[in-house]
Amino acid sequence: MDGYLVYGGKCGEDLIKLAELPAKTTSYTIKNLKKGTYYKYQVKAFKIINGEQVIIMTSKVVHSITEGKKYGNPIKVTTDIDSLKLEPGQSKTVTGYEVLPKDKKLKEHTAAVRYESSNKEVATVNSKGKIVAKSTGSCYIYAYAQNGVFKRIKVTVD
Repeated sequence: MDGYLVYGGKCGEDLIKLAELPAKTTSYTIKNLKKGTYYKYQVKAFKIINGEQVIIMTSKVVHSITEGKKYGNPIKVTTDIDSLKLEPGQSKTVTGYEVLPKDKKLKEHTAAVRYESSNKEVATVNSKGKIVAKSTGSCYIYAYAQNGVFKRIKVTVD
C-alpha cells in the first residue's frame, strides 16, 4: 500500500476528497467544524500500479457529530455475547449497546448499532443482530456504532 485518500463532508452532502496521505500516516485531523453538526467520512487505501493510483480497500462510511452541550459520540460498543459456538442452521441474536461520554446523549443519525460478518459463508447477521450459522469455520461479527467504534464477537460453526 502506498497511501490513503480521506473523504468527508456534512451528512446529506456528497463526500469530497479532503486529503491524500502517505501509507505511514495513522491519523488525520479536520479543523473548523461546526458544533452539533453531523459529518461523514471514508478512507480509501491505494497502491501505485504502473504509475496509476489504484484503490485496493475502502472503509465503511462513518458518521460523527461534533461535540456540543447535549450530544456526543459513542466511545465504545458492548454486546451481550463475546463469543458464540453454533451448528450450521442454528441462530442466535446479539444485542449491541453504545457507551456514551458522561452526561451526553446520542443523536441517532443511523441505526444506533449496525452489524456485519467478516465471512458470510460461515455466518450471516441481519440489521437486528440475528446471527445465522451457515457452514463450518469461524468468523467475526462486528457490532459497530455510527462513528465506527466496534465490538468484535467470535463465531465458531462446528
